[in-house]
Amino acid sequence: HEACKVCRLRWVHECDHGLDYMARPIQVDMRRLAKIWQSRNRDVELDDAVIHVRCFIGEYEHYGFLPYSVYTGLLPQSVRRIGILSIPLPLGCGSGATWTSDSCGNFCGDLIHDMQRFLQSTFPQAVVTIRDGDSPVGAYSRMVLANHTICSPSTFCLFPTLATHGKGYIVDTPLYPWVRHVQGRHLLEHLQVVYTPFLSQSRITQSKFDIKGVIACLRANRTCEDLQFQRHAQPTSWGSNGTNGVSPYSHPHQYPTEVSK
Repeated sequence: HEACKVCRLRWVHECDHGLDYMARPIQVDMRRLAKIWQSRNRDVELDDAVIHVRCFIGEYEHYGFLPYSVYTGLLPQSVRRIGILSIPLPLGCGSGATWTSDSCGNFCGDLIHDMQRFLQSTFPQAVVTIRDGDSPVGAYSRMVLANHTICSPSTFCLFPTLATHGKGYIVDTPLYPWVRHVQGRHLLEHLQVVYTPFLSQSRITQSKFDIKGVIACLRANRTCEDLQFQRHAQPTSWGSNGTNGVSPYSHPHQYPTEVSK
């Protein structure tokens, strides 16, 4: 309540000076939630590292995908279990699918599976699993309980990463303009800001790139100039709204709450 009064913004993640009010309550609530979920799901396998990927294609400038090299740079070779959190994928593309070709005919399915193959080859000693069947509570809990949590440009993974018991990695994006100020802050010493440019969803749409082009770009060791990886400008002030007054959730084709990851 106090943070809302201070920020006077519609969406809490846009508030760049309410973190001092909200950091502790977010951590307490989400860690309690994760503890309850874990106690009720004792047979569920947890992952050492969790990577959240909010995969959908639209005109969202500040959502997007990280180059795969970011994951190899952040995760230690000692990691034994890696989970890729995703929205529920179509039948035949999800975690239990058995493929007979290089494609399951779905953009997100192809992208997530290619990421799985890349991570499995990069971390051969680890088990890499697609986690597309969890409830929102389950997905939150996995991020909170992991030793390493990577939050790709998205709002779904933001608060669980703030609350994670392990190391949290948050991408520099105008979705939450205050992110550049969190590193080393009280209660947030576990966070690291990732400044690597990312491929925005709006750029993919505008460039009309197919899944093969996107995968080739994300697998490259350099940014793809023809896709112009996004790096936003320094915020003009400590109170600026990085979304230009338009919430990313105002889009009519957003995912419903129960599968919004």
